[in-house]
Amino acid sequence: PLRPRLSDLGYPTQTAFGLGAHFFEYVFILPAGVEMADDGMVEVSFAHSNLLNYDAAGMLVRLNDQPLGSIRLSEESSQQGLVQLRVPRNVVRPGPNTLLFSADLVPQTPCIDPNLAGVWIALYADTRITMPLRPAVTASRAVLKLSEFDRPLLDDRTLDALTFVVDDQPESWNIAAQLAGELARPLPRGIM
Repeated sequence: PLRPRLSDLGYPTQTAFGLGAHFFEYVFILPAGVEMADDGMVEVSFAHSNLLNYDAAGMLVRLNDQPLGSIRLSEESSQQGLVQLRVPRNVVRPGPNTLLFSADLVPQTPCIDPNLAGVWIALYADTRITMPLRPAVTASRAVLKLSEFDRPLLDDRTLDALTFVVDDQPESWNIAAQLAGELARPLPRGIM
């Protein structure tokens, strides 16, 4: 199985401070020509302030707009939380996949100064996505449309942090090389 950590995909540990909703978004690419052989898993590694109201604070995890599960924040998870969530095989698709963590931070008491950093949550870069892969049973497109990969182009036009996640199948490496070549090609004048 493919088991990248967020750090392998180029993402650092992220921390959010303050009351209310906080979002952590990660995009990873599943190469064309492969599919999930079975259900996968996300091992979420996190920590948070112990000044939270544990009856109201929590975190929702979604993949491609499909909920994978909710994580209850607790005194036990405040120093080092580790939760495993099942990823149904039909939720992961070839091309870009978006993993979204939505944390709602509610303090124990409304008297906490929102300008202080006493309420926080950290999502660690060692969070891991496990994907048991196999060659795709159905025919897949050899090269996806560049428009399906617009997120990296919008976020960083230099693409210096772009990472390809490929398995050990030669076809996956060929497709990644083709896509890298297309991304490296200069744009016609007037497009940007």
